[in-house]
Amino acid sequence: MGPIRTFLSRIYATKKRGKLTWNGTTQDISEREQIHTALQESKRKYREIVESAADAICVVSPTFFILDINEPAAKMLGYEAHELIGTSILELKDAESLKKASRTSDQRNLKVARVYETNFRRRDGKEIWVIISACPLLDENGDLVSTKGTMIEITHRKQIEKVARDAAISKAKLEMLSTRERFVLSHVVAGSKNREIAMKLDISEKTVERHRASLMKKLKAKSVVDLVRISVIAEAGDSESSP
Repeated sequence: MGPIRTFLSRIYATKKRGKLTWNGTTQDISEREQIHTALQESKRKYREIVESAADAICVVSPTFFILDINEPAAKMLGYEAHELIGTSILELKDAESLKKASRTSDQRNLKVARVYETNFRRRDGKEIWVIISACPLLDENGDLVSTKGTMIEITHRKQIEKVARDAAISKAKLEMLSTRERFVLSHVVAGSKNREIAMKLDISEKTVERHRASLMKKLKAKSVVDLVRISVIAEAGDSESSP
């Protein structure tokens, strides 16, 4: 017995001179059915891979609607998977990052595999950072069908990087101070009054006030709270870089 073939038949009636005549056409659609079956099987296997993967995976359309997302990815964002399917992934970004993304996005770039960092806003309002490995799926005409993104959370790393950047800025500001201004700053941060600082440094209270006004101007500080913040951030950078 040979292979099973599938045919599509169309039958239609015509009436001529009062006589009804039946005509029909038959088309062999075996190859089309095989392609359809293979496509459905491919989709089923693809779905199983997404659902069973330990990695966080999200599949989006060319217009950024979520076509599929597995539980690890949904959990990372603070949702259940079924809550996100059909929604726009852009809804998970705040206004500022969304504006930045719209300026830098290029439809041509969506058709090539790429790795990039971006941020999302979780359901609880917390910001998370992820690195995404994006793999586009193109049709036979080269048009984008969907993009599968594998996500790894890097929020902690971004927080450390921010501490390092802020510390570098604060340390650069402190380096603008004279030696005497640094002494005054350390005592101000410790909570000492001008009179106490004058006694410790063996200078007049007027001189302390002058140094204090100068260092606040150099550091662009409006209050003692600002001075404490700059000092603490600079020290935090030193502690992060220590072995």
